[in-house]
Amino acid sequence: VTLTAAPGSGAVFERWSGDVASTSGSVTFVLGSSQTITATFRTLSTHNTVNPAVGATLNFTDTKNNRTTVVIPAGAISGTAPLEFVFTPIGFVVPPGGLGFTGHSFSLEAFLNGELQPGYQFLQPVTITIQYSDADLNGGSEASLLIMIWNGSAWVDAATTCSPPSTYQRNTVSNSISVAICHLSQYALFVTPRIVTNYPLYLPIIRR
Repeated sequence: VTLTAAPGSGAVFERWSGDVASTSGSVTFVLGSSQTITATFRTLSTHNTVNPAVGATLNFTDTKNNRTTVVIPAGAISGTAPLEFVFTPIGFVVPPGGLGFTGHSFSLEAFLNGELQPGYQFLQPVTITIQYSDADLNGGSEASLLIMIWNGSAWVDAATTCSPPSTYQRNTVSNSISVAICHLSQYALFVTPRIVTNYPLYLPIIRR
């Protein structure tokens, strides 16, 4: 019998325990008498509580050691009660036409007294910075990178969540891209893929 661990969105497989002990994603064993095998998963969600009067810098590191940073300035959160922010990776998303997925996607949600605040709107712009690797670009240009937000039916440029629209900051040395956003949802980093064109090769014909 073969068992394969299938973590849901925002989780990773950690280990098998019980009658089988392993950290491999799949385990094969001979089924005999009654056996107990437990798969343990670990959530990737990160929780941070932010005081509106102070603000905060939230840091999230993915499994490839790339960091996503969210800077919430003092005064960006309405009221005086602290908000809890929950960052959750969401895995693969289908990119808009003409773009490629870089492997970076996540949801950022706000909770007030344990109650979700859908599409939370900030009073001041909040800056998101995503660090990526060269391999994430799949040959695409860093200048074409876009942080996009899910509006409920489509991916749109996250820079347009603020009025006037935000301006991207790209750092090709540290492999990072930053943009100011004004409300919360799901986010993903996309790139325009490199287009490979195959041209015909003509060789001269030599007659003797």
